[in-house]
Amino acid sequence: MNGRSRMMTGTFLLAMFLGACAHTTGGSTAGNDIYSGAPDWVVRGQAALVQGKDRVLYGVGASQGVQNMPLAIEDANLRARASLAAIFSSYVSRLEQDYARSLGGGENLKQNDEAQGIETPLEGFTHMELKGSQIVNHWQDPRTGTIFALAAIDMKQFSRDLKSYHQMNSDLKNGILKDMNHAFDTLHQAEKKHS
Repeated sequence: MNGRSRMMTGTFLLAMFLGACAHTTGGSTAGNDIYSGAPDWVVRGQAALVQGKDRVLYGVGASQGVQNMPLAIEDANLRARASLAAIFSSYVSRLEQDYARSLGGGENLKQNDEAQGIETPLEGFTHMELKGSQIVNHWQDPRTGTIFALAAIDMKQFSRDLKSYHQMNSDLKNGILKDMNHAFDTLHQAEKKHS
């Protein structure tokens, strides 16, 4: 199996994993009203949505029991971004492994050096991408006081940011874009089936 096939296999597995995560409702089940009156995005959790021409990844975070309201909001914001980070971290981790295998170990390359050469730009891009995420909504549960935050990353912006990221070669960038779009489409289709 060549490196490209491994990368596609890894992306498919990631998409299936994300599809399973996307339907987690944090304890809300049929017949239980934990999130009664909550916006759909609170109940849905992580999501990949198509809205018109926009393709957006969403992450949800919550903060409970923090008395200082600005601190509670910031905590929920950080947790929403962490939800997005989980998507990217899973993807980047799988991509690093597949890309390292596709390079093979040359006689003059130590495995550590090879992994570092791949890991550093991918992790750097992940951190840059999370900083580019936006908090697009908040909601406070009137019964518990829990603050929820909704973070979003627009896939068009993701593509623009990746194309301008100079620490990766163009083949790797193109592979990431293709695989990320495929993973997004797979996740979105899985969500449509469960809607």
